Amino acid sequence: EEAEGLSPRQAAWATPILYARYAEIDGAAAFDYARQSGVLWPGGQQALAGLFLSWMRVDSDAALEAMAGLPASERMQIGVAMLALDPHLQEADREQLAARFGLGSFVQQIGMARHARLSDDPAQQLQELLEDPNLQIRQVKLQGLMIQWAQRDPQAAMAGLEQIGSASMRRQLEQQTLGHWAQQDLASALAWVATVAEPRLRQQYRLLVMQSAAATDPEQALAAVDGLAAPERGPALSSILTNWGMMQPRAAARWLANVDDAQVRQQSLTAIARGYARQHPEGVLGWLDGLPGADQSVAGGAIVDEFARHDPERAAALLDRVDDPMQRQMCIRDSTGAGPGFE
Repeated sequence: EEAEGLSPRQAAWATPILYARYAEIDGAAAFDYARQSGVLWPGGQQALAGLFLSWMRVDSDAALEAMAGLPASERMQIGVAMLALDPHLQEADREQLAARFGLGSFVQQIGMARHARLSDDPAQQLQELLEDPNLQIRQVKLQGLMIQWAQRDPQAAMAGLEQIGSASMRRQLEQQTLGHWAQQDLASALAWVATVAEPRLRQQYRLLVMQSAAATDPEQALAAVDGLAAPERGPALSSILTNWGMMQPRAAARWLANVDDAQVRQQSLTAIARGYARQHPEGVLGWLDGLPGADQSVAGGAIVDEFARHDPERAAALLDRVDDPMQRQMCIRDSTGAGPGFE
């Protein structure tokens, strides 16, 4: 909650530190809060990486067990982020990952990514990596290389990807590189996307760029939405406000108050209301009362559903704020098993 009072860019910088500190005190509680807070927003792996690094130093068994329960793709992303935060992660820690949970391949990949250091000639380095016969290691080294190249010179990094013959591999690395570029310079990343010839891919990349930029500066990303074509504005707005609402619900709610598009409001309200109820339970009803009538039922349903997880009696008392009969039934159905008090 401390990050709520910061600017979006400050919050993006501070959030991994706060999660790391929380994990030093109570790793399990920090991890539960991270999951409930929807920390897996674009770029959120950095926050979880800080959390797991701190937790492993206090209770490595518990930290590794929690990490093993995540999907393989998330483990990989978090592992690479852990190395970025702490490039000297102890060999013993990586070996323990493999021995305890059978994650030998994952640990090997992290080790390979660790050694993919950017040279003075990234284009030549990329060409050499493409000739590596081990597909698994090649892919991970490529990811490490492109992250670093995008930080140094994103325009050159994107141009360098043209030498990759595999369309699927090229698209995957383009997406990764674009995400890092957007967080450094949104305008330049959008300008590059405008040169993509295929309309569907161009639209997909534009949304990706907006989402990535929103991870560090949602207000800048929202301001850039005005420059999009009309059909793309709604999805971009909804996506940015949804992710922002999970992390900084009050700031997202203030922005949403000026959005007239009913569909965008409906799509964003659920995430904002959930985040508000989770982070500011005492103030969420005051915010709910200030919403237009059509929005109150949607937001009320999300608040009821969130409260039902830990305070079923309070959730039951708020059911009358959900006007739509179908949504009301959904709240009751989703809260089945919430415990005594929700009937």
